Amino acid sequence: MENTVCGFTKQSMHAELFRKTDLIIWDEVPAQHRHCIEAVDRSLQDIRGNTNTFGGITVVLGGNFRQTLPVISKGVREEVVGASVSRSYLWKDVEVLNLLQNMRLQMEDPENVSFADFLIKVGTTPDENLEMPVGTQTYNHVNELLSSVYPALNVQGTATSSFLKNRTILAPRNDDVKDINHAALEMFPGEYIEYLGADKAIEQDGDQPPSYTTDTLNSLDPSSLPPFRLRLKVGSPIMLLRNIAPRDGLCNGTRLIVERWATRVIEARILTGDKAGEPVFIPRITLSPSSTELPIPMSRHQFPIRLAFAMMINKSQGQSVKYLGIDLQLPVFSHGQLYVALSRCTSARNISIILPSDAANCTTNIVYPEVLL
Repeated sequence: MENTVCGFTKQSMHAELFRKTDLIIWDEVPAQHRHCIEAVDRSLQDIRGNTNTFGGITVVLGGNFRQTLPVISKGVREEVVGASVSRSYLWKDVEVLNLLQNMRLQMEDPENVSFADFLIKVGTTPDENLEMPVGTQTYNHVNELLSSVYPALNVQGTATSSFLKNRTILAPRNDDVKDINHAALEMFPGEYIEYLGADKAIEQDGDQPPSYTTDTLNSLDPSSLPPFRLRLKVGSPIMLLRNIAPRDGLCNGTRLIVERWATRVIEARILTGDKAGEPVFIPRITLSPSSTELPIPMSRHQFPIRLAFAMMINKSQGQSVKYLGIDLQLPVFSHGQLYVALSRCTSARNISIILPSDAANCTTNIVYPEVLL
């Protein structure tokens, strides 16, 4: 919200750290609500007793305005654009520096040079009938997409750590992601383990908790919470939904592989990042969705994970894979989603796309030109 500040005091360890700080590097800023950046600015000015922007600290804001913008629940285009950092009062003090070379694509391949130019078009030009580039493979069924991205997934021993970390499937909607993950888990060899969560209605402001039935709470499945009925297999990929231990690599969005399971803890191995290959233990914790995501005040005690054969496009920013699948049976619905999806792969020829049977190799691309630099 406007005029808010960060939740630490001048006497805290965080405040002392910021008094000694000379440089802050903040990545993926275009996806952040401008109120978050403004709250940090006000807090740093107060803590450091300095009325300059960010309390006089040099701040490097990284990101790409062609990628997805802040998520506004049920927000219209004007609200999403208005939440962008480029609409903040801080923007007048920002010096824009441009990076021009695509470092993800293997640019020694002429096909990828052409694909890099195509991505620039995707990131800057809205198009109701955008034709998919030469080299990408298109399909019409989820099982075909799974077989392309995860070949021989049903064969015991295929899904090693290196196999899984280099592959993923993206979709614009949560329901599509759940359907793909369910189909992949059915194909995956091994026995199921099923964990049931514990849901509870929460009283607010001293009132009695709402009289929702247990079955009603169990049926709710907001994207920020793990499912009430969590089904896994040993060797299946999962994704963390909360920051548990950032220093140990356990952050929101971290992908892992299930190694062993027990009643109260899951042993997993980190797939990506600086801590890749490290064994970790994931406990059950109590989580609550935001009020904008779910109007029912509730909590769920469950392992903070979801299956990760597939993931949301918005969740994939910052990740790179060698083999990529994209489910576009229902087209993207917001700025930057198609650009983010197509730009996750290191080679155009390793991208597989599922389109409606009547799509003629085309899909919808949404761009808000007013936020581009």
